[in-house]
Amino acid sequence: MVHESYEWLAQLRELDTCVISDALDALGLPGAVAELIPLSGNAPIVGRAVTVELVSADTPGAAPSARHLATAAVATSGPEEVIVVAHPGVPCAGWGGLLTKACSLRGIAGTLVDGPVRDVDESRALNYPIHGRSATPITARGRLVEESWGETVRFANVSVSTGDLVRADGSGIVFIPFDRAADVLDRARRFADREAAMAAALDEGDPITSVMGRSYEELTGKGIHS
Repeated sequence: MVHESYEWLAQLRELDTCVISDALDALGLPGAVAELIPLSGNAPIVGRAVTVELVSADTPGAAPSARHLATAAVATSGPEEVIVVAHPGVPCAGWGGLLTKACSLRGIAGTLVDGPVRDVDESRALNYPIHGRSATPITARGRLVEESWGETVRFANVSVSTGDLVRADGSGIVFIPFDRAADVLDRARRFADREAAMAAALDEGDPITSVMGRSYEELTGKGIHS
């Protein structure tokens, strides 16, 4: 499946989160996240997820982390991988500048944090792509511990596993379950073709009232299964 994964990532770079979200909807799959915002970097984030689970240091049974949060995930990741950090909502950072520096040096595609992020100016200086809920100066030290990495996590109410496909851009974030990638990307491509045909019709002078009501077949000249 490695070859397929590279092909899927190539397709994912050509599709935006909106058509992928539409495809997920059409297939009855969750996966779209709208609540996070780009905090640094200018490019879309595309890659395979590498997950990290953070929990409150006050969680019963939570042990102090033997290493700094997320460092194991970063140290074993590289290009075309995205660090996905599940954050429990404690008002402190789930990511910081030295982690960003390490990711930048390793060519990691970007980081998504379901919570606050610190050292944002450092990340912007490196043009490293990060999406999070907010910026904060508050450290995780004494407030968060790492529960696990590489395991399935809940990220903004979406289940995400290491290896799932990820795209994040100005409209939001989408996660594609690895075992449904072919179906989702095929459906998203059809949505993208339809939108491109609609835009072309507008350029040709067709009224928006007419263009928006046309079917995929009318716009593209293809059958829905083409």
